[in-house]
Amino acid sequence: MINEELKELSGLLKAEREAKKITLKEISDSSRINIKFLEAIENGDFDVMEEVYIRAFLKTYAKYVGLNPEKVLTDFELAKKNKLGRTTETPLPIAVANGEKERAEKSFAEDDEKEKKKKGVAMFVALAALVVIALAIIFFLPKEEENIPQETSFEEILKEKKVESPPITTPKKTVEQKEGVSVRIDANGKCWIGVRADADTTSSQYMLSEGSKKFFTASDSMRIVFGNPAGVKVFFNNKELNVAKKKGEVTEVIFHKEGAKISVIKFNKNE
Repeated sequence: MINEELKELSGLLKAEREAKKITLKEISDSSRINIKFLEAIENGDFDVMEEVYIRAFLKTYAKYVGLNPEKVLTDFELAKKNKLGRTTETPLPIAVANGEKERAEKSFAEDDEKEKKKKGVAMFVALAALVVIALAIIFFLPKEEENIPQETSFEEILKEKKVESPPITTPKKTVEQKEGVSVRIDANGKCWIGVRADADTTSSQYMLSEGSKKFFTASDSMRIVFGNPAGVKVFFNNKELNVAKKKGEVTEVIFHKEGAKISVIKFNKNE
């Protein structure tokens, strides 16, 4: 890429810099361009770097020494093709006005500040996007086991309700059936349940949602209240037991080794 016109252009750039008493180190420190590339530009040795870097370095160099960067790039393109037509009698304009160096340094500082602001805005936008995504995930995730009622003992429930007690239904025993009581509950909707096993005086309460499964065992007996029996399937000692009577009714089931007794809990009319 070296030819006489490129060497002439390089010499004129160097003359412009020296006329303003600007050192290559000053340009390198301010622009972060390796000083060896700046020296190559002034020596007309453009083969040491790719053209994309040459154009960027020339533009930075010209701006620092107070020349029109676009004019310098245009002259560079013409010089490559030996069409610059410049002689020593028509050199590049040397800016000798006081304060030119200071204006160049100020221009670089302003460019750096703009770049920092752009990066700051980009980082803020990225963080804001992450916050919005996190809030959306939290808001739209399905909530399970919500609206869990305060614990109420079986005694309090039965004390205030009247219970209808149909006869005990006894499932047929199979060879695989084990001693004791086992109950599995598969929820296909929402259902609150209260469970008390054997001689326990307190009950454990759960809010089941669709897809939930619970398994309970007892040695002799188990008592379970279903807030929405239509929303569950119940398996007593591996046999399905229909605990739902009418939609919306609350039922209580007492499980024994011999069978299960299902009762509908009715509210008093004056409640």
